[in-house]
Amino acid sequence: MIDQVGPYLLTLTLWGWGESLLHPELGTILQSAATQPMVTLLSTNGQHLDNARAIEALTRHPPTFLIVAIDGLTDATNARLRVGAKLDPVLRAVRALADQKARTAQTFPILHMRFIAMKHNQHEIPQLAEFAAAHGFDQVAVGGENPRRQSSLSGL
Repeated sequence: MIDQVGPYLLTLTLWGWGESLLHPELGTILQSAATQPMVTLLSTNGQHLDNARAIEALTRHPPTFLIVAIDGLTDATNARLRVGAKLDPVLRAVRALADQKARTAQTFPILHMRFIAMKHNQHEIPQLAEFAAAHGFDQVAVGGENPRRQSSLSGL
């Protein structure tokens, strides 16, 4: 399908109705997408980002953007939305991808941290840019419960 529609696409969004990194054909999908001149976006909650199969697929045929949803700078605040989630494995995997990019002089994936601001985590917003940069992210964006209140932090 990507061979047929790929030449006409500007972007390919690789998420919806489930965790993208769990797809058994992730490597094949990314490999097919890499043959076309389009921007690819892959979003994840990061909980499977330390999986060897996922890391191999993301490094062998990286998407343009890897969007990692982190909704708290501590396990306590992050787990309020993402029950049972642990930050350490996610952050280690992001750092490994950032280090891999630096070693190989790769541009992609652009590591993008997405943070949904809510009452329980809004006090962490002032630390977002520093947190994201310290863990290897290239970008961070803040969204809110009100989609009109979205903003982006730059300068990482």
